[in-house]
Amino acid sequence: MDNNIPNSSERKTILSPVQRLLGEDFNPALLLIMIRKSFIWCVIILLFTTSAALIYLRYTLPTYEVNASPDCKVHQHGAGTRHSE
Repeated sequence: MDNNIPNSSERKTILSPVQRLLGEDFNPALLLIMIRKSFIWCVIILLFTTSAALIYLRYTLPTYEVNASPDCKVHQHGAGTRHSE
């Protein structure tokens, strides 16, 4: 037997970008089945979290922070000089 040929446990599989991101055992068909079975819970959670965010934004007092200082400069046309008219 030739030792250069990899057996089935050593073969590398080519993964799609989604499988590389989510893992090689990700099954999109199973995910769709789970979403269909729990669709009502997905909608309820989405509505609850959106409502909570809107209520928070509506009834929270806005906080403002101002970092300023008065900048008053007195302009003089020269010390002790007179302007003739």
